[in-house]
Amino acid sequence: PFYKLITSTMEVNILSMAYRGYSYSDKVVVNEVGLKMDVEAIVEFVRDPGSMEAEIAAAINPQLIFAHGRSLGGGAAIYMSSIAPDLFRGLIVENTFLSISAMVDKLFPFLIPIKQYVLKIGWHNDEIVPDLRLPIFYVTGDLDELVPHEHTLKLHGDSRLAIFKELLVVEGGTHNDSWYVGGR
Repeated sequence: PFYKLITSTMEVNILSMAYRGYSYSDKVVVNEVGLKMDVEAIVEFVRDPGSMEAEIAAAINPQLIFAHGRSLGGGAAIYMSSIAPDLFRGLIVENTFLSISAMVDKLFPFLIPIKQYVLKIGWHNDEIVPDLRLPIFYVTGDLDELVPHEHTLKLHGDSRLAIFKELLVVEGGTHNDSWYVGGR
């Protein structure tokens, strides 16, 4: 439904990535290294789509490419923008966390004493966004039950070098429906 809404109202093309372990991808263990490899493969493809698929290359305007991600996908989009800032016209981040460690602190405070022993993924968006120099649009649902919306607020505040930054707090938006609740 999200892609249908976007493509029908904005007349855009979307390249969507199914991370390893999700969707119809291979059922492998999800880890930060593997996810970043997936992101790097997408960047390589978007840089030179004609090397793989001429029809797709013809549909891409290289001057109008945006990275977008929700939740973990927001982390992927942030990472993507950091490794290929010249490739993207802007970044759209929706309901995304500061880091996995910060999420554990907020959602599972009883794990704080042992998290250094059990966390296998860091994903530190909070360390990347201060250096991004492209336009960034942050969206967060104030009722997000998974990623505390304060995380997205802080990412927005920490994006000091962004050419432009905007924040939309969706009243009543939860983790998976802020795009819908927020409307056009």
